[in-house]
Amino acid sequence: MSAVNHQPTTDAQAKGRVAVRRVDCDVHPGFEAPDELIDYIMEPWKSKTDMRKLIRPVYLPPHVGRQDAAPPSGGASGSDPVLLDKHLLGDAQIDYVVLIENSAGTPPDPNQNVAVRAALNRWMADKWLDKYNAHQRHKGTITIPVDSPSEAIVEIERWAGHPHFVGIRVPHYSQQPYGDEKYFRIWEAAARHRLPVCVHVNGGGVESFASPVGFFKQFFQYHAVGYPLTYGAHLTSLLVRGVFDRLPNLRFVLVEGGFTWAGPLLWRLDQLWEMRGSQGRRPSELARNHVRFTSQPIEEPEVPRQMARMFELMGGADLLMLATDYPHWDFDDPAMALQWLGGPSKDRVFCQNAIEWFNLPAQR
Repeated sequence: MSAVNHQPTTDAQAKGRVAVRRVDCDVHPGFEAPDELIDYIMEPWKSKTDMRKLIRPVYLPPHVGRQDAAPPSGGASGSDPVLLDKHLLGDAQIDYVVLIENSAGTPPDPNQNVAVRAALNRWMADKWLDKYNAHQRHKGTITIPVDSPSEAIVEIERWAGHPHFVGIRVPHYSQQPYGDEKYFRIWEAAARHRLPVCVHVNGGGVESFASPVGFFKQFFQYHAVGYPLTYGAHLTSLLVRGVFDRLPNLRFVLVEGGFTWAGPLLWRLDQLWEMRGSQGRRPSELARNHVRFTSQPIEEPEVPRQMARMFELMGGADLLMLATDYPHWDFDDPAMALQWLGGPSKDRVFCQNAIEWFNLPAQR
C-alpha cells in the first residue's frame, strides 16, 4: 500500500510550479564532435581553426569524464543535452544548472581567441539555451577573451540581455591578477548588467602552469596547490585594489577552486588591514558582500563535525553554493555531498545563495 502524502498543496504547486531546492552552479556541456563548434566561428578564423588542437587535456587525470555521461552514439561526456538532463534534472533532482563551457582551450593568438569565445557563446545560446531548453532550466555563462578587454566588453553587451545567460565566465589563469586596472572596464560592464563574474579553471592563454617556485609536473600537484594559489591571488587582488568599492554592484563566483582555504586567507587579510590602519571596508566584509564560492571540490576532514565547525567559523552559509562539476571524474552527487550541513544553512548553500547571486526565480 502506498503512503499518502498529507502535505498541503501550495498555490505554486496548484499552478504547476514548485519551489527551487537545488541549483547546480558548475555544469560542463561538451561537444558531440570535435568540430561541432566550427560552424559557429566566423571567417577568416573558421578556415584556420583546428578544434582538435584546441580540445586537449592539460594537467588532467586519465579519465576526465563520467563514463555514463558519454552518449552511446559517441561524443564527449556531457555533450548530449537529453542525457545531461536525465542525470541532473532527473536523477540528481536539480532545478537549475549553470552551464560553464570548459572544453575549448585558449588559442595563443588573441584575435583567434576572440573569434573562438564569440563562437562558444553562439553555440551555447543556440544549442543549450534554445534548442534543448524548452524547460528553461539551463542557464548559461558568457565566455569572454578576458585579456582583450575591448572585445570582452563587446561579448558582454551582445549577450547581456539574453534571458538565460546569468553570468560571465573567465579563466583562473590570466596575464595579471583580476584586481589590476587592465580589467576594470570588463568588471564595470559586468556590474552594470548585474552579471556575476565566474572564475573557472581554464588556461587564459597561459600554457605553462606556474607556481611561485616553478612549474607543476603532475596533475596531483596542480590540482592540490595550483587552484587555491591562483584563486587566492585573484581574490586578494580584488579585495585590496579597491575594485568592489568602486563597483558596489560587482559580484564574483570562484568556481571549482576549493573553499576552506579562503577562511584563513580572509582572517590574515583582516589582520593586516588592522595593523596597517587601512581605510574602507574590511577584506572579509568585502568578500561577504561581493564573492561566493562553489562546493566542488571542497576540502573536508575525515570527522564531519570538524568541517561543520570550520564552516561555522568562516560564516560559510552565506558564502558557499552547490556544485556537482558534472560530468567530470570527481562529480559530487547532491544526495551525498555536504552531509554535515543541515537546516537553514543547507537551504542557503543548495539554492538560496545561487537564486540571489544569479537572479534566478525562486519557483519553476
